Formats: sequence, C-alpha cells, structure tokens
Amino acid sequence: LQGSIVEASLDKVPEYFALSYTWGNPELCKEISIDGKTLKITQNCADALRRMLRGKAERLIWVDSICINQAGDPAALEERGKQVALMDEIYRKATQVNVHLGVGDAASDVAIMAMRSL
Repeated sequence: LQGSIVEASLDKVPEYFALSYTWGNPELCKEISIDGKTLKITQNCADALRRMLRGKAERLIWVDSICINQAGDPAALEERGKQVALMDEIYRKATQVNVHLGVGDAASDVAIMAMRSL
C-alpha cells in the first residue's frame, strides 16, 4: 500500500471517502508508504484499505491513524486534539464512510445473514 497526504479545507472539500475501523491487535502492524516515508498501520487498517481500493486506481480516503499525527510530542498532541474535535464533520462531509470491523469468518457471515432477514 502506498499513498500521499492531500491537505483540504472542510469548507471546500473534494470527493473523499472516510474509513472507520477497529484497531485490532496493535502488535500486528503493516508498513505502508506515505509520501515516500514508511508508516506503520494496524493489520485491520491495512485490510480495510485493501478492500476499499480493490479495483480502484486512485481514491482519496481519510483515515484517522494516517491523517492525524500520531507522534507523542506536544505539538502533535495539540494537533490531534484539534483533529479529533473535527472528526464528526470529517465523517459527515465524506462521500461515503466505510466501516471495517475485521476480516469475516463463518460466524460473522451467519450474523450478517440473520441481520438481513430482520
């Protein structure tokens, strides 16, 4: 997986998709390339991005763990606080929000079929 960061104002946003996902096991990480730099994301995030990008050449996707600075320094913590406060608006203005709960198995397939029959 590779990509780049695109800055945009919430006042005039291009078409973009947002991803909401369960972090999963933080020990299971995958490396991706963002603007030529290596970034570690969780396995669940990588799985979700692969599903969203399947068959697509390019797509703007907002992902919290990629778009919000995850460093622990004071400036990053301040930025993170501001970004978290904007998440409601970020999700509302997205063309589509994809939710990824993890890779399915037989039990989850049965649960989804049961919900569809309600």
